[in-house]
Amino acid sequence: MFDTVSFRRSEPLPPSYELRERGFSKPHDGSGRHWFLNIQFNPSTLIRLDWHRTFSGDWLFAHLSSLPKFLYGNNVQMVETEAEVRRGSEDLSTVVSDYAGVNYDVPSSDVVVLHACHSWKLTEPEVYARLHALRSGHIDRMNRCLKDGKEGVGGVYFENASEQFTAYAKCAETLLRLREGTATAEHLSMAAGVFRIEHRYLNSDSVKRFRKRSQLPDQKAETLLRPDIAERILNEKMQQLGIDKEIEAGDVRLKRIRDFYGIGSNEYKHLTQFIALADEHGGMDNLVPLGLYSDSVFYKYRKELNRAGALLVAPAKTYLPALAPVKFHEDSLAMSNTIQRSPVFETSTEWLN
Repeated sequence: MFDTVSFRRSEPLPPSYELRERGFSKPHDGSGRHWFLNIQFNPSTLIRLDWHRTFSGDWLFAHLSSLPKFLYGNNVQMVETEAEVRRGSEDLSTVVSDYAGVNYDVPSSDVVVLHACHSWKLTEPEVYARLHALRSGHIDRMNRCLKDGKEGVGGVYFENASEQFTAYAKCAETLLRLREGTATAEHLSMAAGVFRIEHRYLNSDSVKRFRKRSQLPDQKAETLLRPDIAERILNEKMQQLGIDKEIEAGDVRLKRIRDFYGIGSNEYKHLTQFIALADEHGGMDNLVPLGLYSDSVFYKYRKELNRAGALLVAPAKTYLPALAPVKFHEDSLAMSNTIQRSPVFETSTEWLN
């Protein structure tokens, strides 16, 4: 449901001596307007407190690296229910209040960073087939890129300065964390075949835009950290990418375009040429650099393909069923609580080294 979250609350900045006694560090610039404290809550969870003095007043920020790790020590086991979110908010309120020496109530604090996430239990081949298909995906006003490393080996990212959407193989990411000593072999077994998506609002302005667009009364935690909000965020991106639809091999794209626009339409004529040139020249991303299309025409045609459900293409002879929409239920079993060990990982672990 949610992973990384940050909160902001108006709290008077204490005297320097009191901040030092509580373990806060003096800012490098020596101005005394910014103090911080890193709390290593458990081996995989960092809570960072930042106390700022600004023209608009004094603010205490609490940044939680991962809500699931805070509750369970890992983020393979997901936060899936409103009760878990409520417990995490209450526990975080206690931790921040104890370290900062103030009554820090997380539910009534403003959310300034918000990462919504969800996982599906698939097979490892299907996970990578879906990542392959997403390499041709598109989200308006976001740039697509591929990244390796701790944030998701082979993950596909769509990002701009204030938002980021990613899909990745949880097993590959957990393997890296296992080698770093921040995950266990049990976590790796649980992560086998898990396909994870996340949408990240990276700053207060992006959270505010989402709040206004959704016509919510405020951006307090008690308003935003709810199952229906996570569903809204993630399902919107799934629809924009087309992963809520079936994904088939490339030879079905013509049929989808024909069924959607009609065989006599201008769209059918220019889109069939568009995908033929893309296949011939190694993918759509090469069409503009080669001078075959202008930027405006390229983006127009790509949107038309997405509208017809013909933008994402599975590897040859592969069929990927539509992913079920994100839906959280208070009384349902969380996916993380029903994941079983994969037999592949029960019998052999020597390949981890």
